[in-house]
Amino acid sequence: MDTLSNLTGLAHFEEETGLLIQILWFRRQQERRQQLLLEATEELDEYELAEKKDRERRRRRQLRRKLRYLKLLEEAELESEREAAEWDLEAEREEAEREEAEREEAERKVAEWKEKVLKKYRRRELRSDLRHLDTLEDLLETVSAAGDAELDEDEREARRIARIEARRARKNKLLLCRRGATAATATDPAESASLQQGHREQSQAERKPRKSRASHAAARTGRAGDGVVTWARARRMGAAAVTSRRRE
Repeated sequence: MDTLSNLTGLAHFEEETGLLIQILWFRRQQERRQQLLLEATEELDEYELAEKKDRERRRRRQLRRKLRYLKLLEEAELESEREAAEWDLEAEREEAEREEAEREEAERKVAEWKEKVLKKYRRRELRSDLRHLDTLEDLLETVSAAGDAELDEDEREARRIARIEARRARKNKLLLCRRGATAATATDPAESASLQQGHREQSQAERKPRKSRASHAAARTGRAGDGVVTWARARRMGAAAVTSRRRE
């Protein structure tokens, strides 16, 4: 009886012990799960914090990159504007230089043209004056020959040689004066009037026939024929030529 009761008590004790062991094991498992959950929660918090920091870092990096890009873009725009302004200035300077070169070229051509026209006018004026001088010299020769009719042959020859030398000296003096003339004298009103008078007298003289030595003899005798200048007419022409020359 005592043995049975002991066995029964032992069985109850073993059962209670097993239950206690199971309870302790479940509690330990629960504590372990709670510990693992706590560790997982801490790791998750740390991960979220690290991820948040990483996102913040990436965001700041993106902002710095964007600011750098905007700054570079602004510098590029400023550089482009400065280059555009420099190009505009260079284009304006080249345009001004080209206009200045064209103006200088035009002025040079105008000056060359004026010089050419002036030389041509001077040559024409010189030829006209020489022809006019020849006409006056012919008239003077006619008048002088008519006045030397009463002289002997030697005196007439001496006077003729003197007249030839004086004629050559006057022509050389005219050439020197014309070569040293300036453009201002050509534009002077008095000079222009004298030139026009000389041209008119020259044209009148060119329309008249040239007189030969036979006409000189005829002038001394007073007979008038074709191309012959009489003594009275020669005096009138000589006086008119001298008056015109004085006026010039």
